[in-house]
Amino acid sequence: MKILFIGNELMAQRLYRAFEKEDINIISSRDVPSISESIETNKSDLVIVDSTIAGAEEICHRICNLEFVPVVLMVNEAEISWKTIGNLNIDGFISTDAGDTEILARINAIYRRSKKTQMILN
Repeated sequence: MKILFIGNELMAQRLYRAFEKEDINIISSRDVPSISESIETNKSDLVIVDSTIAGAEEICHRICNLEFVPVVLMVNEAEISWKTIGNLNIDGFISTDAGDTEILARINAIYRRSKKTQMILN
């Protein structure tokens, strides 16, 4: 599985370490204007957006409008507005406080569900 991560470098490194033994390839991007290109070029299976970066909401909306690729938001539960998350049309969220095992389980579950949905639609 290929995951495009849009966010800060420290979180990208954490995800890379957590997923390196799981045959999950993390591609990190902080270049917001080229998101569409990054998704198309890397043929990402899933996108994770860090809610702490500027324009995270707009990024989620742009990705959801591009094509069917699951979008997961990494959130700091103490700082996020749940009303905002509900309006983003994302496929899931993960707390930055979650352990690596929980993050991996949630990512795999969202990816599995998206694959089933794609099979039904095709």
